[in-house]
Amino acid sequence: MLRDSGPCIRVVCKLRSGDSDVEALFRALEAGEWKLAGPKLSKGEFEAEILSSSLEGDEVIFSLRSANPEVLEDFSRAAIRECWYIEVHYHLRAEAAEKAAENLGIKLGEKRVFRIKEFGVQLKVESFPAARALTISYRVGWGELNRNVMKKIHEKLINTKSPKSLLDRIMGWMK
Repeated sequence: MLRDSGPCIRVVCKLRSGDSDVEALFRALEAGEWKLAGPKLSKGEFEAEILSSSLEGDEVIFSLRSANPEVLEDFSRAAIRECWYIEVHYHLRAEAAEKAAENLGIKLGEKRVFRIKEFGVQLKVESFPAARALTISYRVGWGELNRNVMKKIHEKLINTKSPKSLLDRIMGWMK
């Protein structure tokens, strides 16, 4: 049985056309209080790593080392200043993949590509049942960031919301 090692999250920043200035992206991240040290970025206890950039220099790929939706959103808000758009890629295995599939209303039983609209964003979900894995990707810009779409999708996929207490449910019912 595969051990669940948590989500692998990659963030791809597509730099603006003609502005393939990776240094401007790093300055934007530093302005967002992310500290750059070689291929690693950090903010408090959270880390990201620069994985690669495209040959044209118009895309930079980062790997986030946190399943915290606030970290994903904070990182993306800092990066979007220099990005045309951001693509988020989740690679989930074992129990995490099964929970995400259930939350999205799909079955992990067959190798297939699903297109699912969530919170106004098109998700591309690839199912790999033999490996008990899912790859989920979507694209966001300023508008989606301002509507907190990343956080909502993250919580749906990773199920990081804390369950409501009985008192919270009763109070919500009474309103």
